[in-house]
Amino acid sequence: MTDERMSAFEKARLTIARAGVSSEAELDEAVAKVTRIASETLDVERSSLWMLDEDDVLRCVHLHVRGRGQVPCDVALRMADYPRYAEAGRTRRVIATEDARHDPTTEAFCHAYLEPNGIHSMLDAPVFQSGKIVGMLCQEHCGRGPRAWATRDVDFAGSMADLLSVAFDQAARTEAERARAAAEHRLAAQERMAALGRLAAGVAHDLANIVQLATLQVAVLAREPLGEVGRGAVALLDDAMAQEQRLL
Repeated sequence: MTDERMSAFEKARLTIARAGVSSEAELDEAVAKVTRIASETLDVERSSLWMLDEDDVLRCVHLHVRGRGQVPCDVALRMADYPRYAEAGRTRRVIATEDARHDPTTEAFCHAYLEPNGIHSMLDAPVFQSGKIVGMLCQEHCGRGPRAWATRDVDFAGSMADLLSVAFDQAARTEAERARAAAEHRLAAQERMAALGRLAAGVAHDLANIVQLATLQVAVLAREPLGEVGRGAVALLDDAMAQEQRLL
């Protein structure tokens, strides 16, 4: 491999390693960048990310086609139908197949996926999150026939998947930190409301005592010999105390 080609590999790794991920949008951007750079650096026609769902179905969630960019892809593959590939994904850092249509690991994909898309050779590497396989980063060579992968190609494909795994872990940690911060904020707000409730209850209790005392004093005044003005004032006070008791 030429020094120029080796430099391209290292430059690509550095570009991806420097990409920070702090949100779902940035994770999507990282996936797009990884597939584009992998396609360019490895000189493959197709670079894609496939994610495993809870039913162990591998779904293509992002497909970069050289010269076209990101294109729609709605392919889904049940891993139970491809046991050799599933086992290789669990035990190998990279599944490198020169002739994917006849390799025992990938030949089961031949009629349903490889032939319709003109794929001859594959470099697939598992993507992890929290130590668990969550998907596969796939590099697919179309061209005129099978392609022999160099050791450098295999190592690069694995390192791209490793960097994507780091991005997934980073996004998960960031999301967990945001969820924890939101929960702490909600708890603090609930505690503030509870404190206000206790304060309001205390104020209401004290006010009720004051109203009760005032009501008793108004009753005492009502029994005294008062003039017309005094009786009117006592009546107003009595009405006011009765209204306050209703509110409390």
